[in-house]
Amino acid sequence: MKIFLKNILNFTLPLIVLGVISFGLLNFLNKQRIDFKIASNVSNLYIGDSHVQSAINDSLLPNSFNLASSSEAFYYTYYKLKKLIENNPSIKKVYLSFGHNSISGYYDRFIFGDYSSVIAPKYFYVLPFSEQCRMVYWNRNNLLTFLKSIFKIREENSLKFDEESFFGGFYNKFDTSRAVVSTMDKRLDVQFYSNNELYYFSNLNIDYLDKMIDLCQTKDIELIALNTPLYPYYHKKLPTQYKEKFCELINERQLYFIDLSTLKLSENNYVPDGDHVSKTGANKTTLKLLEIINQNIKTPCIVNLTDSADFKLKPL
Repeated sequence: MKIFLKNILNFTLPLIVLGVISFGLLNFLNKQRIDFKIASNVSNLYIGDSHVQSAINDSLLPNSFNLASSSEAFYYTYYKLKKLIENNPSIKKVYLSFGHNSISGYYDRFIFGDYSSVIAPKYFYVLPFSEQCRMVYWNRNNLLTFLKSIFKIREENSLKFDEESFFGGFYNKFDTSRAVVSTMDKRLDVQFYSNNELYYFSNLNIDYLDKMIDLCQTKDIELIALNTPLYPYYHKKLPTQYKEKFCELINERQLYFIDLSTLKLSENNYVPDGDHVSKTGANKTTLKLLEIINQNIKTPCIVNLTDSADFKLKPL
């Protein structure tokens, strides 16, 4: 038995050592290939998830760059932002996509849940080694699929939009569309409910929101929370608990807040899910944002309970 185990060890140990060396080399090469430099005239950075990605047309804004990316949890945004700030001293303001869904436990699925193996690989080489180890552990049930996704040299040295890249960028494929009630109901259910009960708040996303606040304060950069337009039906059906927690976070942290969630737009300025805008909606949203920026308007975060649906849900 001892001889058998010894033979197994002699066979597997070199493979393990080779695997570790290969991973270390691959990790080094991929990190070296990522170029976080942006144009030196960019002082305003737009970052976060698909809401800002699809709603803010940076070509209409001076000295601005939109690097928001679909399904980007604050966990990923933090490490991406940290690298961008380190490599671009011209950045003075960061506009962060921050909506009610940002604090939902639904976002944890993209970090360590069932969607992690799909979303995490494109951010893998942005993460520090300790977080890479956590990511491998979190994806242990889909390890082969996950390893297959990360074990390749990634062409991440371009800031042009690419759906497979973590860099992101302004992207909106909806020329003509409108909000659909059935689609909005499904969207609300996915974002805020699990097995017909309200999702817990994402402590991980809230923790990384605080990390971004600290990071920007340390670098003397202004962080602005930006909430993009929501179709009135979708907005009204947001759970009251989430409206209250959202405003609590904004107010307790004294965040500069720009709220465009109730911006009046036409029917065809939304996509079916009701919490994203179409291309024409993006242009209108961006121009309204520019007006707010020029007038230096700050939006108070107040929970309007008369605009909330009565769901009779269990408290969080």
